[in-house]
Parts: sequence; C-alpha cells; structure tokens
Amino acid sequence: MSTELREGEGLALPWFNLDLEKGEVTVTRSVSYDEKGNPELIPKTEKSY
Repeated sequence: MSTELREGEGLALPWFNLDLEKGEVTVTRSVSYDEKGNPELIPKTEKSY
C-alpha cells in the first residue's frame, strides 16, 4: 500500500478520516515537534491542499 503521505500527516491521521470502501483518505492535520521534542497537531490550511 502506498499513500504518498508525509510522515507528520500519517502520524496525525485519525481512523475516521479513512474511507476504506471508497479507498480515500482525508488529511486535515499534521504532527510537528516543538524545540523540546513535544508533538503538536497542526491543522492543514486551504493553501496546503
């Protein structure tokens, strides 16, 4: 299986954003890490689509 997702997008992907019947994935956020290494969820912007 290939998704072409960036690592941060895949890590932030909740199960409800997967539609296995249609074979679709909706990416709405990404994981980023602050200077201390703590993860934070970053919403995707309209420009990033």
